Amino acid sequence: DAPWCEIKPTHAGSSHIITKWDSKKKEKYEAGLCVKNRCEPCQIRQVLEVVVGYRQKEDIVETARIVYENTKRVFFPNS
Repeated sequence: DAPWCEIKPTHAGSSHIITKWDSKKKEKYEAGLCVKNRCEPCQIRQVLEVVVGYRQKEDIVETARIVYENTKRVFFPNS
């Protein structure tokens, strides 16, 4: 399981979310839409937006680059 999921409106960081996707319950699956309450890879963008909002950084691209470089350094040190 991934460390992120749908960030609900009740989440403390929800006010920082800019990017949103339409979703449906799994029983009403429709190609091209997210499945409600499921960990969807595209939602990592929302996690980034919350981090940037909390840190009060304006440059989301730079923050994403830093996170990517840290991930490589921690999990793939020999590549």
